[in-house]
Amino acid sequence: MIFTPLNIKSGYSFFYSALRVEEIINHAVLNKIESVAIIEINSLFTALQINKLANKNNLKTIIGMEVNLEINAGETTPLLLIAKNLDGYKKLTYFTKFVSQSNKEIALNYKEFIDNCSNLLVVTPIVKGFIKNYINEPDKINAILSKFKIDKVDLNIGLEFYGVQDQDVLKYARALTDYKKVIANEFRYLNSDDDQLLNVLSAIKNNEQINSLTTHNNALNDKFVLSIFTDEEILNHQKLITSINIDVSSLKTGLINYPLPSKDVKPKEYLSALANKGLDKRLNNNVSSIYQNRLNYELDLISKMGFENYFLVVWDYVKFAKNNDILVGPGRGSAAGSLVAYTLGITSVDPIKNDLMFERFLNPMRVSLPDIDIDFIDTKRDQVVKYLFDKYTPSHAAHVIAFQTFGVRQSLRDVAKVLGESNDNINAIAKKVPSFNNQTRNMGLKELVENFPGFAEYMFERENYKKIYKYALKLEGLPRQTSYHAAGIVLSAHPLYTFTPVYNFSDKESATQFDMNYLEEIGLLKMDILGLSNLYYLNLVLKYHQMYI
Repeated sequence: MIFTPLNIKSGYSFFYSALRVEEIINHAVLNKIESVAIIEINSLFTALQINKLANKNNLKTIIGMEVNLEINAGETTPLLLIAKNLDGYKKLTYFTKFVSQSNKEIALNYKEFIDNCSNLLVVTPIVKGFIKNYINEPDKINAILSKFKIDKVDLNIGLEFYGVQDQDVLKYARALTDYKKVIANEFRYLNSDDDQLLNVLSAIKNNEQINSLTTHNNALNDKFVLSIFTDEEILNHQKLITSINIDVSSLKTGLINYPLPSKDVKPKEYLSALANKGLDKRLNNNVSSIYQNRLNYELDLISKMGFENYFLVVWDYVKFAKNNDILVGPGRGSAAGSLVAYTLGITSVDPIKNDLMFERFLNPMRVSLPDIDIDFIDTKRDQVVKYLFDKYTPSHAAHVIAFQTFGVRQSLRDVAKVLGESNDNINAIAKKVPSFNNQTRNMGLKELVENFPGFAEYMFERENYKKIYKYALKLEGLPRQTSYHAAGIVLSAHPLYTFTPVYNFSDKESATQFDMNYLEEIGLLKMDILGLSNLYYLNLVLKYHQMYI
């Protein structure tokens, strides 16, 4: 019988799982499973990635998130929230506003949950949740279940079993005949021989050594679940999976609308007026037909592609910078080929004089979002970012998230530390890693061992080093933590959480949970606000020059 794993955690549930998204997809394909699901803890980091790969492999996507729900004052329980459709997905992205916090575990408010739980399939896992916690207090269990029923929550009992210690709670849950049931066993690594990876990850997270080894039953590529649950339970589970229908790739938000001075003014008219005024200024009111025709051509193409607001937004924050003594670079990349950008003061390079092509920047034959990289003096870049957040509000402006992964040296260091190696040994191992250069920069740990015999000999000369290598190899490339993209800011016409989950780094600053590789797929445009240290030194030169002339 085919079983569709529902409660899969990937490495994006940091330090909790050793599974990679590609492994999860491959497992589904190889085992002829028609649907694929990932339910991360307090996040939807993998939602677009899994959706894209699932579509590519003709698989159905199931998107969910695990949260802690505050069921009573000071009392919480974990729930799996699964989107039944696109509306349910939007409810999940809305919830990320509250539960996705940097270095914090925030419980979801019960009223907020009840007001927004339509189109969500809710699963209470029996081992991880309140049923096991209160198994000796059945009245308390019934009270919580009744509360969910009264509030019309689509509640499912999530059957779990990981070992003999869970026999009593599974028996109790099976007796709850008034509730639908689904199999909610967690899957956190690929094969049974990866079991100890969870101990390694937990020790790294908690900055402690591994003193005792815990056995887990969380292997994705295993028949353990099929040996525990009945055919009827698996069949009911599969029926529930079939009822879910969601494809987030159909979601598209709009570009931010620049706030125009009047409702009667259209973006096209406003941009044209600014560009023509700027052209007169650039050419001292001596505009030739070559320049005017080129400007008209660019403006027409920008309008046809619907990018007027984009140019107005960029013009506005560049103008803010220049008006506030923030040094701005002259322009870089293909944007320097735009006469409109030159007339608006976004760039300082005359594309006609320098024989630069506009089509390298925007091309009607290859529809893609524009990308104007602007350099600002690095010591004042944050003022430009603050301006955008203040002008468009945090609901419509966010940083772009980035994910730092376990690199070669980091993997070796982390594993050596939790396995009890001394600091001297840890440093010695890290120093033995071949230096990264043009030849080695894309090599992983396995490739370095294969190509550098001296490094291989060192890693395999002792049993404890072999063990370090074994675990480091499995951790390499897994997500380790979040950070900001160095330059990216996104602006959205609609509140961001209606299209993308958000991740709160602080009360005032948030980021999209999707990184730069997936934002364009839902119509979100990344603005590159670059901080350039060279502009700091140029600024000093200019100031000293003014002092001594």
